[in-house]
Amino acid sequence: MSTDVIELHRFALDRGEGFEPHRHDDHQLIWASSGVLTVEVEGRYWVLPTTLGLWMPAGVLHAPLAVRDSVMEGIYFDPERTPVSWTAPTVVRMSPLSQYLVAYLGDDLGAEERARAERVLVDTLRPVGKRAIAVPLPSDPRARDVARLLLADPAD
Repeated sequence: MSTDVIELHRFALDRGEGFEPHRHDDHQLIWASSGVLTVEVEGRYWVLPTTLGLWMPAGVLHAPLAVRDSVMEGIYFDPERTPVSWTAPTVVRMSPLSQYLVAYLGDDLGAEERARAERVLVDTLRPVGKRAIAVPLPSDPRARDVARLLLADPAD
């Protein structure tokens, strides 16, 4: 990771495209700036429209997938320098301010500007509480395969 606390990566994903299960040394905020994503974590799926992000603590195995053509923002946070203590995947509201700050951090900023914007972005991240539902996958392997196919292409 660079000297910045937050590092941004943008991924344009076609419907049904995603990432194999993986983990990071950094915390990650997964957010669809356009489209809709699902994220599988430990047999549960989170559905993320543009108004929600999923905080993924460092070391947690996860697999994002685009439900339709989407842009996934991978926002990586240095765990040693980020004052967030969530130890489990946590759904957060992506307010208009949070969304703007992600875009702003993609600009060429001076060190002080960037540090201020990073602190404000972290301050804006608030769990949405019980309104977010993680949907478990079926335990039967046949039903789980069907569920995964439907999540990849709901129109199918």
